[in-house]
Amino acid sequence: MPDKIKDKKQLIMEETGCDTEQAELVLHSTGNDVAKAIKIINSLLKQIVVIKSKFKTDDASFFGLLVLIADIKLNKVLRLANIVTCNPGIYQHGLNKPWHEFERKLYALKLGEGSQPEITQKLQEHLKNWTRGEKKNDIFTALVQNNKELLGKMLAREIKVISPEEDITLNLQLEEVNLFQFKELKEQIDEDIAKLRLPEPIDQPEELASLVLKVETLKNIGREGKAVRDLQPGEMIWTKITDPRDIAQYLSKLLGGRIKRNGAEEIIPLTVPVEEIIPDQEKVRLKVRFGPAVIGEEELAENERIAVIFSEGHIGRFWKNLTKLFSLQK
Repeated sequence: MPDKIKDKKQLIMEETGCDTEQAELVLHSTGNDVAKAIKIINSLLKQIVVIKSKFKTDDASFFGLLVLIADIKLNKVLRLANIVTCNPGIYQHGLNKPWHEFERKLYALKLGEGSQPEITQKLQEHLKNWTRGEKKNDIFTALVQNNKELLGKMLAREIKVISPEEDITLNLQLEEVNLFQFKELKEQIDEDIAKLRLPEPIDQPEELASLVLKVETLKNIGREGKAVRDLQPGEMIWTKITDPRDIAQYLSKLLGGRIKRNGAEEIIPLTVPVEEIIPDQEKVRLKVRFGPAVIGEEELAENERIAVIFSEGHIGRFWKNLTKLFSLQK
């Protein structure tokens, strides 16, 4: 009997990474039931740390998401996945989602517009080597200490491999997961990822796939212009990007919507096509298209009159810069 108990303790320690005292205590409390003991220990040991991160190059050429899952007791990286894309909308994804939802979304986005498979793979291989190399101990020390600032600096240095000329802006969040939760969820995630063959349904809400900016269209006084309810998709209108977020201001500058005048920055209107007009009682939600992954929205009274540009050739500097921003980089 003593030998059997010893074997059971050894099996529990191997399966969970717990110490002898923990194995003895839980084994005794479960009436020497190994399966129950392993399940209990795995549900108590929060030895899995997840890094969820989003990043971008400072010239806004590339945007990305990353998830790294590590066992801090065994000093082992269990999962590592990332995506690099030209789609700026990806940088708006929050980091508050549970790790399994975040990872599912990351893989789905790999099939989306603007994804850069070669650069994504290059970064993944680089990060794998980084977590196995001479800096491995530094990584796990920072994970054990829950040192977000240090982990952010270390990751940003490594991610720089995707664009050596540019610095990396990075946000990350740490999540602790017990071993039982991780083992239970990872198999389901792997099954879901294996089923991913096609892009997400095309009828999904635009807001899930694109960066949505707050805009202000140029209005007409009196009876000139066109009532917003009568606008047609494809018609060109004057629109200012008024969204206060950093990425919105950057895009506005790149597209020519912000200029320096007399030492001050001024927002100027851009010519953009109407994407959609969505009636909502006496209001209308107007959507305009800035590019494959960027749209603008404004809520207006349905009878409000909009300045419309009827000449398709009157496009201005916007379209010249559009190619620069949204062309896929090889």
